[in-house]
Amino acid sequence: MSSLLFRFQNYANSFDYPSERGHMEPQMASGMLMTFRMIEPLQTNRERRLAWLNNHLGQLGFKPEVCDKISDWLVENFEKEQAEAQLAEVTQ
Repeated sequence: MSSLLFRFQNYANSFDYPSERGHMEPQMASGMLMTFRMIEPLQTNRERRLAWLNNHLGQLGFKPEVCDKISDWLVENFEKEQAEAQLAEVTQ
């Protein structure tokens, strides 16, 4: 997950971050990823993941079109990581 965490943080920070700090901090990115892993409906339902993430990013002040880009990127990469982990379990 640490690789995905850093890639997500870097991707989100490639947009204008609407915070006084000017960037997404690791704990914010980590919290979003941990929420994906801990809440069952977000683990199994792509549309709920996208909706939750768009809402969360919007609350942080990202513009809607940026929310869509970041959400799509994170959900796609999160799903890819999950599939790779499942494949690794099967092949062991």
